Amino acid sequence: MGTERRQRQKANRAQRQVQLERQERRRTVTKRGVLIGGAVAVIFVVVLVVAISVGGGDDGPSRVVVDSTVPTATSQAPAADGTVAAPVTTGG
Repeated sequence: MGTERRQRQKANRAQRQVQLERQERRRTVTKRGVLIGGAVAVIFVVVLVVAISVGGGDDGPSRVVVDSTVPTATSQAPAADGTVAAPVTTGG
């Protein structure tokens, strides 16, 4: 059986070994997280660039303009040369 000092040394050595294993595991997990996060960011940027370069057909709001004015009938017949005189307006 070892002395008290020897037992303390063994316990400290085991504790250091556990701590080193934790640090290594933490490094591995951090490295994996950075790689996965970087890959996701790269994929996002590629999709964004493709969407912008293709255009997606989004050129802003498109509207069909409908002319809602109703032509008024004139009581004047066209002249012999095909022209129509200006309509007579009543003061009002």
